[in-house]
Amino acid sequence: YGPDTINVFDIFRNCVRNEDGSINRKVMKCGIACNSNGAADNVCRAYEKMGASRNLNRIGTEPDDPEVREKYWLPYLASIDEYGNPIENKEKRAEKESRLVKEADIIASTTAGVSLGAANAVKCLMMGLDEAGQTTDLEVGRILNKAVNVLVLIGDHKQLPPTILCDEAKRQCPRIATSLMEKACMESERYSSNPESEMYGCPNHFMLNIQYRYPPSISKHVSDSYYGGKLMSGATREQKPLPGGYNFPNPDMSVCLEIRSSEAK
Repeated sequence: YGPDTINVFDIFRNCVRNEDGSINRKVMKCGIACNSNGAADNVCRAYEKMGASRNLNRIGTEPDDPEVREKYWLPYLASIDEYGNPIENKEKRAEKESRLVKEADIIASTTAGVSLGAANAVKCLMMGLDEAGQTTDLEVGRILNKAVNVLVLIGDHKQLPPTILCDEAKRQCPRIATSLMEKACMESERYSSNPESEMYGCPNHFMLNIQYRYPPSISKHVSDSYYGGKLMSGATREQKPLPGGYNFPNPDMSVCLEIRSSEAK
């Protein structure tokens, strides 16, 4: 977990490698579930940039990116023959869709679309969940239904929690607003710090503790306020200069609150 932008596929790729860097061929069916269409499309684009050779299918909800739709989206690929002509027969399309999803090494989907259509029959040895800190337990249940042996949670439980619109549900079951990722991290910290625990010294969660998004002055505040001082800045002040057009009272600080009203709040 961590606050900076994470290349989900890069992390997930490392999960299926052996210690010598070779691909673990036992992990032949992997999946990545994301909270949004855009994030699932990004996984496909990142995969393409890697030049990877394993088969990837984008399943579930139709992609926002037309290029991802034509290259990876399962329903579209099943709707055309090898010459690019449309397949009109519904049975033949369903048959091709079933075959393609079985042949795929990796699937990418939204959490909502992970069980739609032919994707419902897909079983994965390993699943990665992007933005796991914002995902409800009900959505995680859809993913675990894929006969998952290993679930990799990727995100940051110290940022936005799951969105629960029903106040009554939160009142009756407060834990519903706490993500599985946060629960797992809390349990991991508790057991790994207990000398009598079998997990002592071996946490199953890892923090990406270097951020590159914002200047060191902002990074220090975020680190001290939310990450116990563990978050470091990989960006220098020279790389993240103050924006022009404003006279900052303190040039060492990248944040300034200016009040132009006499009203007190």
